[in-house]
Amino acid sequence: MPGEGISRDNVGRTLSIYITKQGDCFASIAKQHGFHEADVIYQHPSNTDLKAHRPNLHVLNTGEHVVVPNKTVKTIEIPSQTSSVFTIQGLLCELKLVIEDFDGNPLANTHYSLDVEGTQYNGQSDESGMLIEKIDASAKKAKLFIFLDSYQKDTLFWPLELGGLTAHSDVSGIQARLNNLGYFCNNETGELDSSTKRAVNEFKINNDLANDSVIDFEFTSKLLSVYGI
Repeated sequence: MPGEGISRDNVGRTLSIYITKQGDCFASIAKQHGFHEADVIYQHPSNTDLKAHRPNLHVLNTGEHVVVPNKTVKTIEIPSQTSSVFTIQGLLCELKLVIEDFDGNPLANTHYSLDVEGTQYNGQSDESGMLIEKIDASAKKAKLFIFLDSYQKDTLFWPLELGGLTAHSDVSGIQARLNNLGYFCNNETGELDSSTKRAVNEFKINNDLANDSVIDFEFTSKLLSVYGI
């Protein structure tokens, strides 16, 4: 498989090394390799160092090395002369979104429709404006519709790119989070341009940090706290 290598553990067993691409997370990598739980990979001893730098299993950077363990055979004994049905569930991950109006106020108890690559989810945000849905771990695109009236005539729409968020300490990850929070950055390429510096400055002022555009530990920590991931 492209983007993979080979390694060995401390007793000589062969292990696969997966090199991450944009949009990968442990859940999508697990599904790609035929596992039904992200923790099988995330908790593997060979990924201890990576896990220490990535405490959130939904965020990985491009080019990181993830050890993929070998699958093991599971044996289940069933009584003879009986029939049994086994159901294998697809690997899902949790999508969390907080919806706010243009003044930053949560759109609480607001009905929505979420289309994830053809699968429809309908619901209502909670008191904080949050919606939570369990979606396919490998999904990349979605469309979110927010209905502001009971007749579903007054509607807000957002196209969503799923799994494309890099770490909060990287410039591209900072830009994506600032854009999603309403602080305009002209690009999300990792280039620290004037629009990004201006957005950093606005965020810092609004969150009682220093009146400058320096990306320091206080800024990245506050950004992670405000954004939640």
